[in-house]
Amino acid sequence: ILGVTFSHIKDDTKTSEYIAVSGTDCRVVILSTDGWIVITELKLEDQIQSLQFSSNNEYLALASKFNKTYVVAVESWKICSETTHSTPVLSIGFSSNVERFTVGLSDGILCLLDPKSFDVAAPSSAKFIGEMDQSDSPIYALDWSSDGKYLAIGRGDASISIHESSSVMDNFFFSTAELKANSGAAILTLSFGVASKFLSAGGEDWKISIYDVNNNFSLSREIILFAAILSFTWSSDGLYLGVSCDDKKGVTIYDTISWNQVENIEGEEIAKTVSDELANYIDWSDDGRFFALAGDGELRIVDTATWKVSECIKHSS
Repeated sequence: ILGVTFSHIKDDTKTSEYIAVSGTDCRVVILSTDGWIVITELKLEDQIQSLQFSSNNEYLALASKFNKTYVVAVESWKICSETTHSTPVLSIGFSSNVERFTVGLSDGILCLLDPKSFDVAAPSSAKFIGEMDQSDSPIYALDWSSDGKYLAIGRGDASISIHESSSVMDNFFFSTAELKANSGAAILTLSFGVASKFLSAGGEDWKISIYDVNNNFSLSREIILFAAILSFTWSSDGLYLGVSCDDKKGVTIYDTISWNQVENIEGEEIAKTVSDELANYIDWSDDGRFFALAGDGELRIVDTATWKVSECIKHSS
């Protein structure tokens, strides 16, 4: 498995309705979180290395292992945009109000595409409406804050640039903050926390860096691990941060008040559930009900009420 993501909370049901999973067989499988039934599957030309739903659940964006991005219209589960980029795609993200679809490339260029140009009837290349070319360092990670204020970009040269969303919308790319890891190691993952109070960053220097958004992105905490950090996922209440590494020792969950490693949540032991070598890719559903762990062809769904695995789904050809 190469990627996993839950859809955002649906307004009428207040639940995360879908989960999307991609694998090395070039398939993307969509399952309902109600019964874990397969809704549909997409067979593409390339492996899909990352996936993301737009905040309004209207679109599911897919980044191929090479130089293509696809966008799927959730209502029909049909492709509404297929765009070829100049160099391999490393990261993708929708702005908080879906005004922009952003694509980070291996040559350091950030492309801004217009979601209004997506069309199921004619799924051609999306309209390019902006381009940031201030650095040639690869963009391995990007994230938009949920409050709509900021865009964070993480690069191969260990830098993180913070941009005001309003300026990005106007194609003005002056950064409001510049952060850099002293190690010089690549930033591989970025994630704004709930209510965008914190920004978590991690990568090849084996460190989790937590930045305080409301204090000019000052460094609030550093946690040293023993392997490169692959991904983060925040709990829906912002009280916990899940971290996956490439050491094949599973997932670590931290209490975001003390920043200590958590052994149990509300009396339920979690160590046995998340300490598993199969957990390379993770996501926490926005409704807080599920924690997904994926890797080596298997998707495990943890019920966060009990912290027991409730479903084990094979992603096989």
